[in-house]
Amino acid sequence: AGKGIDFSAQTVSALSGVTPQTSTGAEILGHYEQGKFNITIESGYSGTAVSSQGSSYIRIGNQVHCHIRFVLDGNGTASTNDAVFGGLPYQTLTNTGKNFNNNFIGTAAFYTTSSVTDNAYYYWSTAYASTNLYIYHLTSTSIDGIQANELGTSAIVQGSLTYFIADFDA
Repeated sequence: AGKGIDFSAQTVSALSGVTPQTSTGAEILGHYEQGKFNITIESGYSGTAVSSQGSSYIRIGNQVHCHIRFVLDGNGTASTNDAVFGGLPYQTLTNTGKNFNNNFIGTAAFYTTSSVTDNAYYYWSTAYASTNLYIYHLTSTSIDGIQANELGTSAIVQGSLTYFIADFDA
């Protein structure tokens, strides 16, 4: 208590109609932070490294907004296992029993000569209570995880995502 920026003295919003008397949410911004983080390879590759990093985040309360960019170095081999990357700046929310998965949480794009499917929607996903990141593609007939050999060992991967963490004060 007593920490953060207090917005309880807000004025009536003509757009939302919310007043301090009708607001059901917290009126104190308890945490704001921005920084950089490094993506790691967790699964799907052997002898491949991340050769360039450019990922950043902004945390507001219990939401973390990330902009991700990394380059795979072109070395090693890629397996038929899902490509799993780690290094998110905060552990994701634990399973509350209310969702199918923690998050289908943003878009991903690739610059690669591999077999990643054209004309598909790509998005990030996370597991519960994890700092790992998965890439899925959605077509008109399926939702599939991107396998490392589909992405290849020489790719530029970028995108943005938003996810939730459990503790406002962590």
